Amino acid sequence: MSRFTQLMLASVGLLAVLNAGHAKVFGRCELARKLKALGIPKYQIADWVCLAYHESRYNTAAVGRLNRDGSVDHGLFQISDIYWCDWKSNEPHRRYKNVCRKNCNSFRDNNIADDLVCVRKIYMEHQRLQGNGFLAWVAWRSHCQNRNLQSYIRGCRV
Repeated sequence: MSRFTQLMLASVGLLAVLNAGHAKVFGRCELARKLKALGIPKYQIADWVCLAYHESRYNTAAVGRLNRDGSVDHGLFQISDIYWCDWKSNEPHRRYKNVCRKNCNSFRDNNIADDLVCVRKIYMEHQRLQGNGFLAWVAWRSHCQNRNLQSYIRGCRV
């Protein structure tokens, strides 16, 4: 493991610990209700709850491990910093797109409204490219696609 990789992992871990005071771990039904209140269509709520469970275990402070491309995923929906948010690095060759025009730290707090603005962009881009916006997330493909997801919202008032 390179020195840079070690420093990146240490930095990400430290940020996760520091951010934990402003983070939230949602309950399943609590998240379902919040998603509905923030405008997610009812027919998609089970998909989003399944996705959030498998990406972050409903933890808004979740930080993914370092990916092969050098990116890190952030928050409840594990938003990638290589395309969607700004995560400064000492790698001069890396190009950050920051499509959502947000600092990645904003996706690791208890306010998920801004997360949803970004994940809707991600969803719409992949809907346009692949015909299914959820295909942007490997966890959704691996754990939610072509499955009965009603257990993720069973008993919830949504």
